[in-house]
Amino acid sequence: MVPKELVGYFTTSAQIAGSLIGLLFVSISLRYEAILGKSAEFRSRALAGITFIGLFNVLTISIWALVPSVGLGYPALVSGLVCLYRTLRLHLGKLGGIGPSWANFLLSAAVYLSQIVEGALLIAAPGEKEIVSILAYTLYGAMASSLRRAWLLLQPGDGSDSEPVPVAPPVPPIEPIELTGSVR
Repeated sequence: MVPKELVGYFTTSAQIAGSLIGLLFVSISLRYEAILGKSAEFRSRALAGITFIGLFNVLTISIWALVPSVGLGYPALVSGLVCLYRTLRLHLGKLGGIGPSWANFLLSAAVYLSQIVEGALLIAAPGEKEIVSILAYTLYGAMASSLRRAWLLLQPGDGSDSEPVPVAPPVPPIEPIELTGSVR
């Protein structure tokens, strides 16, 4: 069970995570070819995937926290295990090693390992206020690192292209039209 003073926090984090997932899709659509297109590098796809995993994790735990009379232990543990597995598979699988993305890997692994431990502790001591508070900080870290990754998707020089995000051309002014005649 979640302490009453943290209900507002989890409500807000669920809203923010949901909004950031939407903005992630917007950023992908702005640079679709560079991120998910046929010529996109795997690194860009991986960055988009790991960002989605992190935000979905925050959304999932935050929504579970809002369900009355439900402990956060099992949801935090299971979600942490799934996210850690996906992160390991992404970094060690297709990349063949962690490579140049050490910081992203270590940050993700630390967040998910912390979450797994916190989930196990909450299974042993359901509703323990201090553990739920630490889990809230862990989710904040996951959200902040995911936001950083989403921002990287929009930046040039991430290996996917060398051009900045294109800006829409200015719209020419509309010339007034003079109406003549009568309308019946």
